[in-house]
Amino acid sequence: VKDYKSIDSYDGSENTWERYDLNSILNNCKNFGAVSAVFNINGTGGNDGRPGAAIGGIAGIIRSIAEFKNNDNVGNVTGQNTCSGKYVFVGGIAGHVQCLNNENSFLNCRNAGTIKAQNTASAGLGGIVGKLQACIYSCGNYGEIVSDNVSTNNAGTVVGMTRGINNNGSTKVVISNCISGGKVNGEAATETNAVKDKTKATVTVTVSVDRP
Repeated sequence: VKDYKSIDSYDGSENTWERYDLNSILNNCKNFGAVSAVFNINGTGGNDGRPGAAIGGIAGIIRSIAEFKNNDNVGNVTGQNTCSGKYVFVGGIAGHVQCLNNENSFLNCRNAGTIKAQNTASAGLGGIVGKLQACIYSCGNYGEIVSDNVSTNNAGTVVGMTRGINNNGSTKVVISNCISGGKVNGEAATETNAVKDKTKATVTVTVSVDRP
């Protein structure tokens, strides 16, 4: 998929999400429409909710992709998981990035939409990625991050939560040369709140703060 532009709104229903796999290429895409989904997904991975309820402005779950570059979202993205005790992953660009074919596959993506999780037990939500198990470079978030009635809240201006591959804490996760903008639940962007949960991966974070 190359040079695709979405201008329509999408209102998903439970057990519905999109993902791009294998050696596919998703470059130079822009979304201007609102994206929302209500899931009822148990998953099999404890409170990480795998395979996961994930929603993003460009992609829901990315399991493996050759190139993911220069993709922008300006639409508002809202997710909810009605299954008790399970996560929803919400991202301006992708809800959940699990694996990339190359370390530098995910580059130069921007979000300006409001990213929101609501009425959910647990959430990982970020301006770029909700849950990250890979590496992202030169991405920027300028939208607001909002948690509404979320019990366990992992919200960051760039990434909500990180995990190693297969939730292995020793696996490297890199968030490099990214811009932390917008707000998290009314709090101005900082280097600290760019990534909320870094406990289960070896994480390198390099961000600069952009405050309007």
